[in-house]
Amino acid sequence: CEIEHHFGTEKPHYYALSYVWGNAKDTVPIRICTKDVDGKFLEKIVTQVTRNLIVALEHLQQDDEDVVLWIDALSINQQDEVEKGQQIMRMGDIYANA
Repeated sequence: CEIEHHFGTEKPHYYALSYVWGNAKDTVPIRICTKDVDGKFLEKIVTQVTRNLIVALEHLQQDDEDVVLWIDALSINQQDEVEKGQQIMRMGDIYANA
């Protein structure tokens, strides 16, 4: 997985996915690469995600092209209450633009 940052008027084609359903304690590690706005790799991080997300990613994966997803629990900093509040207010637009 890679995390890309898009700001303001940038509107890449993407799918929105909410994966909070299922057993929140049934998690597996996933490695994510992050890039800056110029596409330069910044770091690799490992985080825990639900098994449901792994299954969804496996089903959505394409062999011949990248699939861009906005995934709530990864796209929103879950430790930052201010950011969570701001993103929740944008959820209608996020899903409408997906």
